[in-house]
Amino acid sequence: MAKMLGTGWIAGCAFIIGTLLMGAILEDYSIVSQTVSEIGQQGSSLEATFRIFSLMIGILLILFAVGILQLSRKKGLSLVPGIFLLTFGLAEFGIGIFASPHPLHNVFGLSLTIGYFSPLMFFLLWKSKLG
Repeated sequence: MAKMLGTGWIAGCAFIIGTLLMGAILEDYSIVSQTVSEIGQQGSSLEATFRIFSLMIGILLILFAVGILQLSRKKGLSLVPGIFLLTFGLAEFGIGIFASPHPLHNVFGLSLTIGYFSPLMFFLLWKSKLG
């Protein structure tokens, strides 16, 4: 379980470093005015790299979510934060499978919003038992 929880840090750091590096490599890409998905859009020179990258980040997030779910059960905490993280990992995995401008890319991209609420769920649902 402890190893699975470590994948959260790895996923976060890898995502930041990976997108910055790929953005720097891709000609005419602006980290300020373009989305991360444009790095790996269909026809991009980094399409295959970005797909593999997104799949790996998705796998790391799914492993992290499983670790959080196991910890939740063990400590008698709410499973909701882990479920939110799991949807985040699945959405990232979907982004890797369906490159932009595929219509499902946007569906999975919007689904990431659920994962963005994970910290709020941790705070609201775990604060009374941990703090």
